[in-house]
Amino acid sequence: GGGHGSMPGVSNAGLANETGEYNCFLNVVVQCLYNCRDFRNSVWELPAYEAEHPVVVALRKLFMDMQQAESGWQPGGQRAVVNPTALREALDSVTQFKQQEMNDANELLDTLYECFKKAQSSAGAEGSRGVLVDSVFGLRVSEQVNCRQPGCGKRTHIIGAHWEHLLVVNTMALTFAAYGIPEGSADMGRLLRTLFDQEQKMCDKDMGGCGTAYVSGEPLVWGVLRRRLMCCEVLLVTVALVH
Repeated sequence: GGGHGSMPGVSNAGLANETGEYNCFLNVVVQCLYNCRDFRNSVWELPAYEAEHPVVVALRKLFMDMQQAESGWQPGGQRAVVNPTALREALDSVTQFKQQEMNDANELLDTLYECFKKAQSSAGAEGSRGVLVDSVFGLRVSEQVNCRQPGCGKRTHIIGAHWEHLLVVNTMALTFAAYGIPEGSADMGRLLRTLFDQEQKMCDKDMGGCGTAYVSGEPLVWGVLRRRLMCCEVLLVTVALVH
């Protein structure tokens, strides 16, 4: 792609993808993570003992190379290209992602999260990916339907507290949601809220409930999710569009 000097927070450094390297799935994830400022800064600020994992070392160095390439860029100039080979080598040495092979971007993202979890020696609650990843991309959620109908009062769809880091969204549904929002105000948070307001959970009849439907997006949960999306909006959308 071309340079984006006029767009604050968007990298001007490209990542190499020579013939036969099959780096496209990796490059899109790296670019997204790099452009999540909270994540990028947290990686740079990791204590030395937490930055010894080979994949974390390689990603941290790649981020630094990208920043250095950006610092020398001038509007109208040619965009610098950074080589991600060291990260591919690190992934090859400790994960299932081998060099010169095409892989799935979402699987890579989850593997990178796991590498940070191992680097921080974090066990955590169910679904945790370690303090760094949880703090930037994680949402601690639990779920249940509390029926408010007189004579019912059942609690169904009970899912215990756990961490989630990936929100699966139908991109076509996002496109249709944008049609009903005034031009210029269709930010990602508002689009997702529109979709969530259309989702319903029912008081489960299979568990003795009455079948009453309730909107799934409660205000408190949405407030937390919206703050998370402010950090990872580009990541969430770009990785989704890769597939």
